[in-house]
Amino acid sequence: MPVCLAGILILIFVYLALWPMQMLTHTPVTGYPLNGDISVQMLENGDSIVFGFSSDSTRLRRIDIYPIIDPENNEGFVCVEISDRDSVVICSEKLALSELNNADWNGAEVGTVLKRGRQYTLTIRMEGNGVIWIGVLP
Repeated sequence: MPVCLAGILILIFVYLALWPMQMLTHTPVTGYPLNGDISVQMLENGDSIVFGFSSDSTRLRRIDIYPIIDPENNEGFVCVEISDRDSVVICSEKLALSELNNADWNGAEVGTVLKRGRQYTLTIRMEGNGVIWIGVLP
């Protein structure tokens, strides 16, 4: 019994000793080019939220947003754009506020091909008569 307990303690010690190294070198396997970052911001006409990211995959299917829409000001659009490092827009999707689910996840189907390791910019912009609080999870 003492040998088994000692072996377990050694395994726990090795795991705890190596855990920080694993956290520094491990690349999370996710479908999100922004590594799961969530940002929340209020957007009115002309306002935007911008993220820079490097793609780990070659295909980006959708960007998920979580809008909290002002029901008295929902005649606008949320514009989702992906640009390359030369500021060339490679995909764009316009979502009508009136068609989005309020206080729920909604997807912008971007369906674009990315080059692995390249720098890109995600821009989410409010256009028209609308006010929303938005959470973004790419």
